[in-house]
Amino acid sequence: MPSSHPADVYRTKSKDPREEIIDIARGFAMLFVCLSHFASVYLLVHKQTHAGNVLSALGMLASPSFVCLSGTLVGIAYVRRPKEFGLFQLKLADRALFLLSVGHVLMLLSVLPAHFDTHGPLGWVFITDAIAFCLLLAPWLMTRLVPRERVLLGVVLLSVSWLLVDDWQPREVAIKAMLVGDMGRYWFPIVPWLGIYLASTALGEHLGALLIERDYARVAATMARVGGALVAASILLEAVHWAAAHGVLGIVRDSRGLASMTSIWQKYPPALAYILLFGGLGLVLDAVLVQLWRYSIATNTLRTFAAVGRSSLFIYVLQAQVYYVILHYVHVPKTSAWPLVLAGTLVPLAMAAWWWSKRNMNRYLTVGLPTLVAAIAARRDALLRTGG
Repeated sequence: MPSSHPADVYRTKSKDPREEIIDIARGFAMLFVCLSHFASVYLLVHKQTHAGNVLSALGMLASPSFVCLSGTLVGIAYVRRPKEFGLFQLKLADRALFLLSVGHVLMLLSVLPAHFDTHGPLGWVFITDAIAFCLLLAPWLMTRLVPRERVLLGVVLLSVSWLLVDDWQPREVAIKAMLVGDMGRYWFPIVPWLGIYLASTALGEHLGALLIERDYARVAATMARVGGALVAASILLEAVHWAAAHGVLGIVRDSRGLASMTSIWQKYPPALAYILLFGGLGLVLDAVLVQLWRYSIATNTLRTFAAVGRSSLFIYVLQAQVYYVILHYVHVPKTSAWPLVLAGTLVPLAMAAWWWSKRNMNRYLTVGLPTLVAAIAARRDALLRTGG
């Protein structure tokens, strides 16, 4: 049955709460992006190792959570507006092309000051690039595969990519790093992240059905249940990792690839155990956010998260400028009051998100693909009417 909580009924009178829930979760994931980057460019640089390691560990939630939420959103859209999904797919393709062109250049300009001599200036593969390929491929696959098949394909893509990481040694290492990853490069390879994205679209379809019914209590329960199952699976894989690392079982004693794939700390490229643990924890935290939202707890904070979520691409690029350019050049001195320094970076980002969101600036993040397609269609129709 649909949720009958008073807060749920109230929200249906204004902004669509089904969209607000996802916006809050995306904004929350962006917080962990900021924690990770602040730790790497400030705390660890100043040898504040304990605090830096703690924030870095928390930041491990960012990438799996954000990619999973992006895939979940596509799955929700597929269920909620099946007749309009073709148009939605065109918009996703437009955003993907923007990410691969303008977005890639902006990210390069952000990281070059701090990493000018790392891997060559044009050799970076950012998470925005990986998501762009997901936006191009996943919606097309959604119309051809049922949810169970997409989950299976996602697991296969992630697993096969690790086999190639361990055994494939092409002449052009950059191609391997771009597609499946390389242990020596901090890149976001396309194949494993596409697998994660595809599997997430299946969860999105299930949540989409619940959101149509406005059953937000079951949305939270589903997130918590799936997240808990993923965390439990990661614990099992961590046991395999321990066995591989200590040579307990002869079949895994010499497998470097298996040891890496089952490590919860293996992010580049993403290990299955890492995705399960931090993706699962992210889902559990998202379930908590949904419950806070339902009971109108910490509403101002949730509204800020929602504003950041609606402005996620803009804020992602902006935070890269803040951490990798401004903090890199300003050289803020070491201080035990580092939480104030962190707050000094988060507050302007939150204010920028409110400004961007209120003005609907996302409409400018385009390469004009929908307009071009509409113009071509109009031209074709005009020719058909005139017999040209």
